[in-house]
Amino acid sequence: MGAEAAEITEEVDAAEKSHWMSLRARKAAGLLVSAAAAIAIVQTPSMIAKISADTTPEGKASTAASLAAAERDSSANSFAPTLNLENDHSRNTGRKIGNGLYRTMEHIAQVHKATTLSLDSETAVIWMVDGVVLSEVPSTEIEYTFTSIGKHTVKAGDFEFTIHSKAVRYEIRELSDDDREAYFHALHTLYTMDQDEG
Repeated sequence: MGAEAAEITEEVDAAEKSHWMSLRARKAAGLLVSAAAAIAIVQTPSMIAKISADTTPEGKASTAASLAAAERDSSANSFAPTLNLENDHSRNTGRKIGNGLYRTMEHIAQVHKATTLSLDSETAVIWMVDGVVLSEVPSTEIEYTFTSIGKHTVKAGDFEFTIHSKAVRYEIRELSDDDREAYFHALHTLYTMDQDEG
């Protein structure tokens, strides 16, 4: 009887061990699937919280997979074109307006200088600056002169951009003849005008 009982106990232990190992393997596999799905998306704190809220590996994997699919759909549908700004100086020198010196400002326009705004998309759009429609006819680019320094909102179709209009600094040797003449004329006025008149 004792040997039979020991044998039964061993069989039960082996079965429990096998069942336990099977559960452990399934859990590990679920966590791997969950991790792979989570890696497939750019995680934000809210996404991580949603994935972590599920208590089972299968639930985590399912949540991560659905979030990844939603992120892919969102990315496909929300392609934002790039806004390009050019003026005579940037076309002549081949460098962007501001030459990368204004690092905190992505889009810069020279105040009181005609600026061409264009999208890297072939879709024609209606252009607006600070809520004012510039043209009723859709186009891929438009020319506009910002007359005040500061931030301006440009809407190109469904897309919105912030433009910083500034008195942009330029290398004097790269100025056009007209711009150089205007600069020297301003300096001459500054140096020759007396205090009372000024």
